[in-house]
Amino acid sequence: MDVPAPAPEPTSAPPKWRRPALVAASACWALLLVVLTGLSIRDDEPTVREQRDIVQAMPVVERTLGHLVAAAAGPEAVLELGDLWHEECKVNPVLTGARLRGELIVRTAGEDVRPVLESVARRLPAEYRAGVGNGVNGVRLRADAGEFVSVRGVPDGPGRAIFSVDTGCRVVPADADLDAHLLPDTAREGDLWMALWTLDRDSAEIGARVWVPCPDPRTTVRRQHLFVAGDPVTAPGVALAALRTAETTVVVDEPDLYAARTGPVNLVARTVDGQTRLSVTLDCTQPMD
Repeated sequence: MDVPAPAPEPTSAPPKWRRPALVAASACWALLLVVLTGLSIRDDEPTVREQRDIVQAMPVVERTLGHLVAAAAGPEAVLELGDLWHEECKVNPVLTGARLRGELIVRTAGEDVRPVLESVARRLPAEYRAGVGNGVNGVRLRADAGEFVSVRGVPDGPGRAIFSVDTGCRVVPADADLDAHLLPDTAREGDLWMALWTLDRDSAEIGARVWVPCPDPRTTVRRQHLFVAGDPVTAPGVALAALRTAETTVVVDEPDLYAARTGPVNLVARTVDGQTRLSVTLDCTQPMD
């Protein structure tokens, strides 16, 4: 004979006040975590990137770019220091910060730039722990500049490598000057204006003039752009041939791109979107004036 299963014990509904109380407690706990995180970023010894503000990270970026220039410089490479730019980002859900990045472009005559990446990795200071390996997207250089600043180097087409230095998102102090690496536009690089005159052009829009320190304190890296007025320059290699000397090495000579090196002077003429841009980068073998 089957014995019927006992009926389940009736359960009582939770008090109506409990759910709002739990929600309020969770919200308070989340707010406390945010406050504690902010205090930790401000007061504790740095153990994560967010505890070093953007001003503290700027000299690291500038120093690292100088080390990259010194490591990449050579008679068969043309260097072009890129802009240093900053963009807004979120340090955490309630705190807005900034991210600073800088780039160095290296052009060579050979198509394979892996030797360039490996040479730079060998010539960087040992504390960078630089290495070259194959990743999901191909060969790349990785290095650690310290203070939670990363260094990457990747191919960007035949004969061209781009090295980037990145702070990640940082706190921005109220009095921060994120353009301290720029020099006055009135300070003009003579080699750049000589190139403009050689092109038989007499007007141009002056671009930003950027500088970073070299490992040798007696030298500095300087770069300036000129945007040439008027029609784009055709065959810039022919037009700029008068600037060549016995020291000049031409690594690219194409209708829309010319890249050559004469001693410490790295000259690039490039036409993009119908406008020709001249760029001169003086590397770490050029004494400061």
